[in-house]
Amino acid sequence: MLTVLFVFSYSLQSHPARDSLTRVLSAVTGPQYVERNNRMIYYTITTILLLCSFFIAFFVDDVERVLAYVGSSASTSICYVLPGLFYYKLHQDQPWTRMKIGAFALFIMGCFLVPFCLLFQVLKAFGVIKRGLD
Repeated sequence: MLTVLFVFSYSLQSHPARDSLTRVLSAVTGPQYVERNNRMIYYTITTILLLCSFFIAFFVDDVERVLAYVGSSASTSICYVLPGLFYYKLHQDQPWTRMKIGAFALFIMGCFLVPFCLLFQVLKAFGVIKRGLD
């Protein structure tokens, strides 16, 4: 049952990833390049996503590692970086209040936590830090 879930949810995950990568490429190279080579870029990004997914699935034997990296980057960003940034952007024209200072502090703390958590996971993967309570 889990296999069926993964097979049918893969396309739901690859479409936003491809769309985001196309937008980043458009911002870097200019929208004219992306519009001119739209079909080639579509197939290239799709192939790269498929190959990266395959190699991660083939060589990583423990889902815990993948979830640790996703959790230390995406979850920390969603919990700390984005709320502070959104509040600050919504109230950027208003004077500094305690809420605005708190939101900015939350954003700054999140910007330090994301690399720290990723570094912690990398050190754990290379055996510098012991895993769990072994």
